[in-house]
Amino acid sequence: MRIRIVVVDDFGVVRDGLRLLLDAEADIETVGEAETFQEAVQTVHELQPDVVLLDLLMHERVTIDGIPAEPRGKPRGVAELIAIAVDLGRKARPDLMVGICGEHGGDPASIAYCHSRKLNYVSCSPFRVPVARLAAAHAALRTQATARDK
Repeated sequence: MRIRIVVVDDFGVVRDGLRLLLDAEADIETVGEAETFQEAVQTVHELQPDVVLLDLLMHERVTIDGIPAEPRGKPRGVAELIAIAVDLGRKARPDLMVGICGEHGGDPASIAYCHSRKLNYVSCSPFRVPVARLAAAHAALRTQATARDK
């Protein structure tokens, strides 16, 4: 079985290069690509790939777009892609380990959102670890408080 991938990047030359590298692998097939977050959401809905290779720092945004201020808010943009990926991935494999890696892993809003989506981990650069740990603790405490209030 081949792994079906959608490539999302705002630079065509990057998408082309990634497509060449990925398609050279016997067990990988690039089934689609997108230039913007909006195109990515539509493409992922239509093609339902196994993997989305996504540049989070595209020129149209400077941070993860679509992370709702309240984790229970409706996700859009990259947050919507995360929701789709987690839901479809865990539908196919309930024990799937899911996480994010990069500077967004140290952003408190991103951490709260990832916690609300039940991601298993976030990873970030060492200088962001203290903030990330504090944000993860806050997210866990909010979840416990909400459960206790019900």
